[in-house]
Order: sequence, then structure tokens, then C-alpha cells
Amino acid sequence: MFLAIFLLFLLQIVARYLLRWPIGWPDEAITFLFVWVCFWGGALMVPLQRHISFDILDELLSAKWRRRTRLATMIATCALFVAALPVTADFILFSHRQLTPVIELPLSAVYAPVFLFLLVMAIRLAVAIRQEWRTSPERAP
Repeated sequence: MFLAIFLLFLLQIVARYLLRWPIGWPDEAITFLFVWVCFWGGALMVPLQRHISFDILDELLSAKWRRRTRLATMIATCALFVAALPVTADFILFSHRQLTPVIELPLSAVYAPVFLFLLVMAIRLAVAIRQEWRTSPERAP
């Protein structure tokens, strides 16, 4: 997708400045692809530990409390993502009737990666919660 974004960017520059024939669809396609790259990449390629976190307070806690707060924040984040799924799906279905200005793609295709991001992240968090719960030293006999 990054290669497609780059090539479309070059196409737009060549068409506008060398051929004196400005075209609008590459800009829209670049925006569409960039949204997909950001959300899909965030959902599938970035490890959970690399997502944005506020670890200033976390460093002050003992290992026992750090584990507990990590579990609590993962549970809360997973719950929020799951709660956001129906509203997001409703918005995406609503936006299906509207089209992008140039390419005339349904806006639902542009916003779909947001739903996929929430779904995949909720699943990844649920797996991480289960793994954290199973490996927790407090549960050891």
C-alpha cells in the first residue's frame, strides 16, 4: 500500500507539472490508502507493547501492581473497543449511501478499516488478557 501511495503521488506530480494535466483521483486514492494503511497496520503489524501508552506512573509501581494495572487497562480498552463496534458499524452502514467526490467509492469503503481495527484489536487484547491471566504469578499454586 505504501508503494501504491508513493506511485500515485509521483503520478500526480508528473501529470500536474510535466504534462500540465492535473488529475484529482490520485489524491483521493492516496487518502483512501493512507487510512487503510494506518488502521490496518495498527491492528495487525504493531505489537501491543508498541501502541501508545502512559507508562510514567507504571514505572513507579511494584511488579505486582504493574501487572494488575496492565490487566485492568487491557480489560478496559478491550471493553471500550467492543462497545464501539456497534456504533462504528452503524456509521459505516449509514455512510455507504454517500460517495467520494472523484472516484465515487462508497464512504463505507473508506471508513471500513476503523471497524476492522476495533475488531482485530479487541480480539488481540482478549488473547493478551487471557495470556496475562494465565501467566500471572498470583494464580500460581
